[in-house]
Amino acid sequence: MTSRINKNITITKWTTLMTSIIVAIILDELFLMNGWIDWLKKIGIFSFVPTLCLIILDKYIWKIPFINCCLFQLPNLNGDWKGYYSRQNDEGHHSLTLKITQTLSNIHIRSISKNSEGKSISIDLIRNEFNEVKLVYVWESKHNSLIHHEIKEHMYGLSILGLIDNNTLSGDYFTNRTPQTKGKSVFKRERI
Repeated sequence: MTSRINKNITITKWTTLMTSIIVAIILDELFLMNGWIDWLKKIGIFSFVPTLCLIILDKYIWKIPFINCCLFQLPNLNGDWKGYYSRQNDEGHHSLTLKITQTLSNIHIRSISKNSEGKSISIDLIRNEFNEVKLVYVWESKHNSLIHHEIKEHMYGLSILGLIDNNTLSGDYFTNRTPQTKGKSVFKRERI
């Protein structure tokens, strides 16, 4: 899925560049602009407009359902996701909130729990052969509680969450803690 999005962005960039050059040549012929200062002005104008268009596409336009459906087929995961994780061989559930910030080209996840805060290091959205969407990310977490002084300062982990419906993520995780922890997690979107 990510490679398709990157291909679409690359096509958009080249189309924008070629359109800018063609429009600059047409304007040069129509207004008989001569000299390098006029060319610098045109290049400035025609690079600003496409850049602005790409920024607007990256932040806003991709979220429009019709455009997203036709061009990108990318789920919008923006919002606060509240849920829990449960460790294997542990009876309890631990509350966790994911704050997902997404544009067309980037996704960032911040996690907040009672005793720790974390952030994503690397993320990918994968659509498999069954058209299932998986959010796969490596994260780093730091304990902010004095009670957990025996736990090393930083912990790393990997989560694989399936998009069950537009407002539910569910899947597995594991960490580099000693002893290693792994388990299940479920999140529901609270707000966008």
